[in-house]
Amino acid sequence: MLWFFVRRAPYLIYNALGFALFGISFAVQLSHVPADLGLNALASTSLYMLGVILFGRGLLTRQAISAPWGQFALVFALVLGGIAYFYYVHRNVLGRTLILNAGIATTLFITAWHLRRTFHNGVADRLLLIMLTLVGLHFVPRLVVALFSVIPGMSAESFYNSAFWRVNEYTALICGVLLGFSLFVTVASDHFRDMEHERDTDPLTGLLNRRGMLHAFQKWHRPGRTCWIALCDIDHFKQINDIHGHATGDIVLVRFAQLLNELYTHYRIIGRFGGEEFILILDDLPQEAVLQRLEALRLQVSQTDFSDEDWSHRVTCSIGCARLQRDTDFWETVRRADVLLYQAKREGRHRTMMEPARTEAPVVLSLGHAPAGEGVLVHKSSD
Repeated sequence: MLWFFVRRAPYLIYNALGFALFGISFAVQLSHVPADLGLNALASTSLYMLGVILFGRGLLTRQAISAPWGQFALVFALVLGGIAYFYYVHRNVLGRTLILNAGIATTLFITAWHLRRTFHNGVADRLLLIMLTLVGLHFVPRLVVALFSVIPGMSAESFYNSAFWRVNEYTALICGVLLGFSLFVTVASDHFRDMEHERDTDPLTGLLNRRGMLHAFQKWHRPGRTCWIALCDIDHFKQINDIHGHATGDIVLVRFAQLLNELYTHYRIIGRFGGEEFILILDDLPQEAVLQRLEALRLQVSQTDFSDEDWSHRVTCSIGCARLQRDTDFWETVRRADVLLYQAKREGRHRTMMEPARTEAPVVLSLGHAPAGEGVLVHKSSD
């Protein structure tokens, strides 16, 4: 039902199949279909194991983690081979019980192991991983109960009346409810996260919008932490829209955003501030390192071909950057970066202007001719 109503979560179909196969395996085991006890044991075991494997595949798919098919196949083969051995070679119902339960627990642990890095992703992921681990761990006391209540040569009727089978029924119900509840919470969490993503993302470029950028900054920033805030504006963008149309302008914005994403490791947060203006938040690096990263972006933009079928042109950008001090307001720092940006535009565009660390006003330096030892303040094109 969850998958039917939340089609954007295809991983749920694997979880649904896992639950279904696990339930069918109970029916196969209790209905004695097929009637041959050996075939019945092999059929129900196969369904149990496939159900657990598919359930694990669903959880891994949700996190875009490749399923460890080799490990799953090995456990499946060992369990099925053990069931066949303890029926056709050395008939022993206790052996079959121990092997099946150990196989299910091992499959759950394999899934949990591959999901371990998701523990810190959020409350829903943490809850799901904890529940999965607990369900796997509960097989340990079940195995103990089996050792004391399942007699190697007991009949099928005695087996289904044993303490182990009663524990098996109750624990299967409880574990199913717990995992099902965890999935409900996970789906709700994913849905709200998708809504938050849509709210905080610019639909054209896929970057954070102003609200999303501020939200990301508030989550990252801590009292006393300093950083650099840069505003980047595409030069003569209005002319592009006026002469070539807004569709061409949109292409330029999208490709510009792609360049920012390619250089994402250089920046802490990237967002579209509005129109053709973008915001970049960098760690509190030395001034020269910050300028080097901003210059790499500016030069990369100037060397990128933004042409399409109807338009052939290259674009440039101007950048203004200010440092967020420990006692400075975020928006005040953005305002200072904006002043530097428009100063760069007034002085000819296609340049990077940084707020000096110790001087009162920016100093204009030609690209590649910054005197050694003087803090880097402004770079402009040598064209």
